[in-house]
Amino acid sequence: MFVFTGEIALALTVGLLEVFAKMALYFVRERVWQKLHFGKRDVPAFVVWFTGLPASGKKQLANAVFKQLEKERLKIERLDSHDIRPLFPTVGFTPEDVDRHIRRAGHLASVLEKNGVIVIASFASPFRESRDFARSLSRNFVEVYMKTTLSAQKGPTYDA
Repeated sequence: MFVFTGEIALALTVGLLEVFAKMALYFVRERVWQKLHFGKRDVPAFVVWFTGLPASGKKQLANAVFKQLEKERLKIERLDSHDIRPLFPTVGFTPEDVDRHIRRAGHLASVLEKNGVIVIASFASPFRESRDFARSLSRNFVEVYMKTTLSAQKGPTYDA
């Protein structure tokens, strides 16, 4: 504007008006875009609960599923026993403590699911009652049992 008119006050005024107009237009566009659902993929939330013996591959498979879904840019959360246990330091490994721990994790997974977050959980949850409790809290619950033999857990053997 200064090049055309030679007036600096007019050029600054027009420049500031342009900046504020662009910011307002961008703000309105973003608000409208968030309200539109056309062309957006809406994936309902669910819980995938990996269970099985220790060292059965639960964590590795759960991590792979998590990474794949994360690539799809979905709202997703990963829960693992090693991440949850520090929140409750007094929880031991007695059957009652394990049951209480799994029920807490199931409750957390269901709260996340109700808020639209996909949950990938991996727990050595040995008691059917606690898994059923977690299932009853969730709307979409998939239980994946990792069955391995002790020889598969030890890994390959090599002859010397």
